[in-house]
Amino acid sequence: MSAPIAVGLDGSPESMAGARWAARDALRRNLPVRLVHVWNWHPHPGETSDGLEAQRHWAQRIPREAAAELTREYPALEIVIDQVGGQPAAVLPVVAEEAELLVLGSLQAKGISGFLVGSASLATVACAERPVVLIRSGETAQDEHQPDEAGLASTVTPYRDVVLGLDLARPCDELLESPSTQLCNAPRGCASSIAGSCRRPTSTATQRSAALRNPLS
Repeated sequence: MSAPIAVGLDGSPESMAGARWAARDALRRNLPVRLVHVWNWHPHPGETSDGLEAQRHWAQRIPREAAAELTREYPALEIVIDQVGGQPAAVLPVVAEEAELLVLGSLQAKGISGFLVGSASLATVACAERPVVLIRSGETAQDEHQPDEAGLASTVTPYRDVVLGLDLARPCDELLESPSTQLCNAPRGCASSIAGSCRRPTSTATQRSAALRNPLS
């Protein structure tokens, strides 16, 4: 079985936006989606077993309901649901290790920042050795495509380019050659643009930059 695209779910609209993005990407790449909810139980003083069961039932609903919604929207999608106990900041990097990439939702922010990232997401991005994708709340399929000739949103126009931010003074071969970078471009039929910063880029880095700008040529 191919490594899945994993999604961290917490029941929020932004995590569901991430799940939809993951579903579309998984179908393009013929990969399964793994929906993961990290359940960190906080017992209250005097809480009964009924209270614990209610918490568990609520937690189990999150991946189940997300899977049902994705199945309705994307019937051909292969979905695996999973619930893992522990702290999200500790569990999600492990989930990422077992996946092609990990998708997390992010609150949409105005201005330069663009994203509001929670502590668990921030820790995951910092620790994970596999690619982590942050999806803004409200992200739709049209946002992945270029506007049409009239400037309107579309799902049939070419995909937007993928931009890689590199520090060419540091090793970047692993990112440039990673399956995720190549697979991200191939099914979309789009190019990669590179934004880099260094004092004097090497000829090798320059050649790699040129190759990624036209990966399908």
